[in-house]
Amino acid sequence: MINKSFYKEIENILNSIDENSIYFYKNKVLIKRPKNDRQNCQTIGMREYIASKIINSNVIQSTLTLHKKYSFFPRKNEDRYYVLRNNCKKHTLNSNILGETQISNAIYNDYLEYKKLTNLGRPIYYETPIGDGSLNLGKIDLTTIKENVVLLHEAKRLDGDESILRAAFELETYYQSLISSNNLESMYHDFNANLNENLNIRKNEIRKVITVYKGTRWKYKNTLMTREIEKFSEMIYTQEILDAFNISLQVYDIDKDKLTLMYP
Repeated sequence: MINKSFYKEIENILNSIDENSIYFYKNKVLIKRPKNDRQNCQTIGMREYIASKIINSNVIQSTLTLHKKYSFFPRKNEDRYYVLRNNCKKHTLNSNILGETQISNAIYNDYLEYKKLTNLGRPIYYETPIGDGSLNLGKIDLTTIKENVVLLHEAKRLDGDESILRAAFELETYYQSLISSNNLESMYHDFNANLNENLNIRKNEIRKVITVYKGTRWKYKNTLMTREIEKFSEMIYTQEILDAFNISLQVYDIDKDKLTLMYP
C-alpha cells in the first residue's frame, strides 16, 4: 500500500513545475514510483490520481503553447538532415523484433524495399529527430501518411511499463516543436527530396496518435501498458488529457496487420 507521503510528494512535484519547461514529459511525476512499491504505484488508480492532479495544474496549457515560447530548429549537420538511413540495420516486421525503434524501422523498411503497406498507412520515415545540437528533445517513432493525412506515431509496446500519460506529453511536445519556426517546412522539404514526391501537407492535416505495438508471440505479464489498455475505458482523467492534446490511441497487431482504435 502506498503511504500518504508519496501522494504528498506527487503534489509537491506538480506544484513546483516550471510552466515554461519543455521537458515535462521527462518529469519523474510521470514515471516515479515509491521505493519497494513498484506494483502498487503502477495501478490504474495511481496513474489516474496523477492525471487528475495534472488536469488541475497549468501543465497542459503550458504544453499546448510551447511553440509560442521557443524557436525549435532541426539538428542539421548535412545538406539534408532527414535523410534515408541506408547504413542502419534493416529489419523485417515480425514478433521476434525487440523495441519500438526496430519495429518502426521494419515497417519503414518493408515499404522501402518491398512496397509493403500496413494498416498504419504509407511509411514516410521513422525516428524523426526533434531539436538541435543543444536541444535534443527526442525522436518521432514513426511518420506515415494515410488518406492524405500525416500521422505522427508515438510507439509503445503492449508488454511495456511506460504509461499512456507519459506518451501523450511526449508526443505533444514533439508536435509543438514541429509547428514552431520552420520545422515543418524543413521536414517536408527533406522528405520530398528523399522520396522524389511532393508532400504538400498543411498543419491542420497532421494527426497525433499513440500506437501500441502488439506481438502475438510476446509473453504478456501484468505490465502497466497491458493494464492501461484493458482498463482504458475507465481512465477518464487520462482520456481528458488526450482530448486536450487531440491525440488518438490505437493498438496495432504487427503479425496480423490489425489496427484497433481504443480512443476516441
